[in-house]
Amino acid sequence: MNLFVDSSAFYAAADAGDEHHARARAALGGGDRLLTSDHVFAESWSLLERRLGWDAAERFWGAIRGGVAAVEYVGPEDLEVAWSIGEAFPDQGFSLTDRTSFALMLRTGVHRAASFDKDFAVFRFGARRERAFEIVR
Repeated sequence: MNLFVDSSAFYAAADAGDEHHARARAALGGGDRLLTSDHVFAESWSLLERRLGWDAAERFWGAIRGGVAAVEYVGPEDLEVAWSIGEAFPDQGFSLTDRTSFALMLRTGVHRAASFDKDFAVFRFGARRERAFEIVR
């Protein structure tokens, strides 16, 4: 089964001192095919470099290069959907990376996410916004 991985899960899995570390490692090691976006990849690398240092960020990049997660690229259509998500949820303040993640997940049909970011649990989709992503923590 496919599992979209957000920056919060990548970070928690890398930082042994993070309160979600064990749960993140379990979620990412659960046998699912891991998928992320190029935006999440860049955000995760920057977060790791800033908080844990260059070596941690480079280990993360090496793991991505080694195939730990497939990287899906955000395209022009995804950017348009991300813009419309911002218009539909103006009170939520979803970040650019979150909005493009939601758009990519909708395009690829991946409705499960490893994330400790509340926005993944808040977002709703479908004709009447009746569906939510399944959050794996």
